[in-house]
Amino acid sequence: MLRPETISTLSLRTTSLDQLQRGQTALARAQAEQTSGRLYDVGLALASGVARNLDWHGELARIEALATRNELAAVQAGVAQDAMEGIRKLTQSLMTTLAGSGNAATGRAVAQGQAEAAWGSLVELLGASQNGQHIFAGINSAEAPLSAYAGGTGEAAVAASFQAAFGMTQTDAATGTITGSQLDSYLGGAFASLFDHPSWQANWSTASDDTQTVRVGDRQQISIAVSANAEGFRAVAEGIAMVMDLGRGPLNDAAFKTLTSRAMARLTQGMDAITAEQARVGLAQQTLSETGDRLLVRRDYLTRAITNSEGVDQTEVAVRINTLMTQLEAGYAVTSRLSRLSLLNYLD
Repeated sequence: MLRPETISTLSLRTTSLDQLQRGQTALARAQAEQTSGRLYDVGLALASGVARNLDWHGELARIEALATRNELAAVQAGVAQDAMEGIRKLTQSLMTTLAGSGNAATGRAVAQGQAEAAWGSLVELLGASQNGQHIFAGINSAEAPLSAYAGGTGEAAVAASFQAAFGMTQTDAATGTITGSQLDSYLGGAFASLFDHPSWQANWSTASDDTQTVRVGDRQQISIAVSANAEGFRAVAEGIAMVMDLGRGPLNDAAFKTLTSRAMARLTQGMDAITAEQARVGLAQQTLSETGDRLLVRRDYLTRAITNSEGVDQTEVAVRINTLMTQLEAGYAVTSRLSRLSLLNYLD
């Protein structure tokens, strides 16, 4: 016996609308996956594997931070190397001039003038900065470590020292009476002490002895910075100051020869010490490069692992989107027809 069934237009319309809503949600998620290239709900898709992926993401973020710091440190090391090479070259040039200064009529004036220019270059090179941080200033990186000679505390300290030693100024005509041995004693004693600690920091440099270190790995830290207080820079500054300041007076030939000999010795010592600093920074650069290569390998591995587990097949997603859009269009058509149904349609 046949039983009459209840036909509800509202029920048909509600069912159709529910299907449309589910289709729209699925389409929105598929389109989001197509845009991002990543699963819409990673946690739902990976289930218990999501904890592993969270660890991967954390490790990748740590590696990215290390790589960024190392890249900045490598740039800073390169700037430091360039500056030190510039100081080496100006020192070598001044030594060449000093070597021939006693044989030319204007040799002294040329040497003294070149020394003045060398001090200006030394100030500029030691003031090298990266991202607003002065590389040779140690942890006091906001301020350039060395300043102009004229009018500075260093110039005043030299003047006071010379006055105390000889009872005259550096340009006094009486400086011609200073013997070579007297000047040698002064240069190796009172004058040299002006460029030793703590007089160097008091009169010349605002740099800190402490330099910043860079963590290049989980347990490894290196220093790529060089303080302007290092022996090499102090020696070069001392040699330049000898010629620039004390060479202004009418020294006799024996005294000027002593001055030249002392200056060249200190400049040579400075060059040797700076070369050693360049070698140290060079080793740090090599470490940064090797560490960067290892980080790059690890980063690529993690990126591939994350992409393989969380990524989507763009072709499959495109097919899914087309299918969903077709289904939705059909659903819209059915819903439209249902909305126009009435009791008369059923009676007919």
